[in-house]
Amino acid sequence: MCDYNKKLIEHILYRSYVNESPVSHIHLNKVWYFSLGYLIYHDLDLALKVYNRSKVREGVWGAVLPYIQDNYSFYKVTPIFEEGAKHKSFNFMNYIIDKLIAINTMVLVDISQEHKAKNEYYTFKEIKEAFKNIKW
Repeated sequence: MCDYNKKLIEHILYRSYVNESPVSHIHLNKVWYFSLGYLIYHDLDLALKVYNRSKVREGVWGAVLPYIQDNYSFYKVTPIFEEGAKHKSFNFMNYIIDKLIAINTMVLVDISQEHKAKNEYYTFKEIKEAFKNIKW
C-alpha cells in the first residue's frame, strides 16, 4: 500500500481521537474517500499520491479501500479508538476531515453509493468526476 494512503488513514484517526469522535471502519472508509475527493480539487499532487495503488473498489457500502477493510473491519460497528498519527501534509484538511467525521456514516454511504465505477476498481478520473460538483 502506498505510504500516503496510510498517512491519510492515520491522520483521520488522529483527528477522530483528538476530537473524541471515534469512527467505525465503514465511517473511516467514507471519510478517507471523501477526503480524497476534496484533495483532488485542492492539492492534485497529494491526491495522486494518496490514490496511487489504493485500489478503491465499488462495494455494497459504496467506495471501499481494501486496506481499511483488511485492517479495520474486525471492529465491525464498534468505534475505533486508535490514536492515529498527525501528518502535517494533511493539516490543511483538518476542518474538512472534522466535518466528515461529524456526518452520519449512512449519509456518506448513501452519497458514495451514487458514485459508480465502470469496472471493479475506481479510476482516478471516475473519482474526480464524482466530486466535480461538490462545493467544499
